[in-house]
Amino acid sequence: MDITTFTPTRERLKTLATRRGVVGGLVGATLAALAGSVPADARPSRKGGGGKRKGKGKGVDKPVVQSPGGSGTGVGPAKPKTRGFNAEALGRVATPATLNCQFIEPRQCTTLFAGPGTADHLGELEFSSSLTADWSKATEQVTGGYCTQLTESSTATFTPTSTGKGTLTLELIGTVCGSGTETGYPLVLNGAYTITAGTNRFEGATGIGTVTGSVEGAGEGAAASFTATGKIAY
Repeated sequence: MDITTFTPTRERLKTLATRRGVVGGLVGATLAALAGSVPADARPSRKGGGGKRKGKGKGVDKPVVQSPGGSGTGVGPAKPKTRGFNAEALGRVATPATLNCQFIEPRQCTTLFAGPGTADHLGELEFSSSLTADWSKATEQVTGGYCTQLTESSTATFTPTSTGKGTLTLELIGTVCGSGTETGYPLVLNGAYTITAGTNRFEGATGIGTVTGSVEGAGEGAAASFTATGKIAY
């Protein structure tokens, strides 16, 4: 390219560059003016770019929120411990069943027992029991007499003679067998117990085991025995 052609071309490029600078300056000034008209709290916040600039202003102390229940001991309730359980009582018939109740509908006979006894974890105690035999379900024995079932309402209660230990209530199931064909006495009990209630140290107690017992006669004051062997948890 000769000098006559180069010179006009250079002058045109200068003119274009100058125009671009003017336009860029106008655009920049316009944006700056717009930014200045927007309130500071309405401007979008800038995300940090990973810088480590330390602020010189004082921070605002935030309140410390304490979690509830901070005064607890941190120790949960003790788990029930399973122990062996043995109990025996030698009582008497306190209230005999109604005469000939095994032949009168609903053919259920209830006998109340009471007397002294002893039991693991309770010591010396007073024993009371209510046994109801359902003679409508009686079956004849090969050796003579009849056997039948206890109803679910049959229970035994142990009350320690020393105060503060608490009581135990057992629900009884099983069979009673009588050697006589007329009154069903004397009776022999074989069955099982479930601990269903307790007080004081035995509140919430549970347990299962076997029971045996016998009654020497049908009348009031007839000797009766009761034995329980199994487990208790409290």
